[in-house]
Amino acid sequence: MSGRDRLPRRFVEDGRGYVDARVAEDRRGHHPGIRVVDDRRGHHEIRVVEDRRTYPAVRVIEDRRAYPEIHERPLMRVAPRSHPDVLEEEIQLHEVDFRRLMADRHALAEERMELHRELQAGKEEVRHLNMIIAEINAKKEAYISELVDKRRKLEAELRSNEPLRDEVVHLRGEIEKLLAVRKELSAKAASLMQELSRERSDKQQLPMLKAEIEGLQLELTHASCIVCRNACELEQKGNFELVEQRKAMEKSMISMAQELQQMRAELANFDGRPWGTGGAHGMKLGSPEATFPTQYGDKYNIHVGVSEKGPSHPPESSWGSFEKNRFQYR
Repeated sequence: MSGRDRLPRRFVEDGRGYVDARVAEDRRGHHPGIRVVDDRRGHHEIRVVEDRRTYPAVRVIEDRRAYPEIHERPLMRVAPRSHPDVLEEEIQLHEVDFRRLMADRHALAEERMELHRELQAGKEEVRHLNMIIAEINAKKEAYISELVDKRRKLEAELRSNEPLRDEVVHLRGEIEKLLAVRKELSAKAASLMQELSRERSDKQQLPMLKAEIEGLQLELTHASCIVCRNACELEQKGNFELVEQRKAMEKSMISMAQELQQMRAELANFDGRPWGTGGAHGMKLGSPEATFPTQYGDKYNIHVGVSEKGPSHPPESSWGSFEKNRFQYR
């Protein structure tokens, strides 16, 4: 096996083992086989350039550590032939890379196991949450069905209570009427209480009124005694004129009583006719529309005004002088 076959064709191809390595391709058009590998693990200023045009084992190293501001073209160096020391060094490097890859693999495996455990825990939690959600949905459905049943029962009760509602409305109207009656009765009771209090006050004043009445009765009896005494004295003095007037008055009263009896007898005969000397109701005195003539007329001037009335007795009677004196004082 030649040294060219033993050496790797590519220094770095991808970033699986080296986290900080990036591969860049030069597509400027002149050399499409050149790839630039940017390795930042130890030195950020070193870039390794791999040329695949004719010699795959040729590598170009560009070092900018000392003079970063100088930009020169990379130097083409031919790799020396293989040597046991160089091979051992490369083997050691490969072993170090392998150990690092194994450590990374173990770390990735542990991370994978941890992620798997987390995934299983997440699945278990999701399953538990699904069970809880199913239980909540079942409870929700049961609660909804219970609410629907309650609603149906309430609707049935409302339909059955419609007559009661009408009765309640009727009772409310009756209550309002009773309240109005109660107000009226309370007002009447208040008025009755006022009247009762007034009656009580009047009852308390009754003894005083009785005393006053008794006093007035005593005064009246005393005055009547005085009048009787004066009358007796006048009679004793021989006031014959008054006696004659009294007799004339008695005679006139007797004649008036006789006339009244005659009028009553005549009116008894004419029950269907209206009473009075003026004819039917609403007719004037002496009107030709009267149903019967006035037999007695208006002798006593009953329907005449007070100021137009003359003496009701003839001047030759005993009452004539009395009527004359009475008209003089008007």
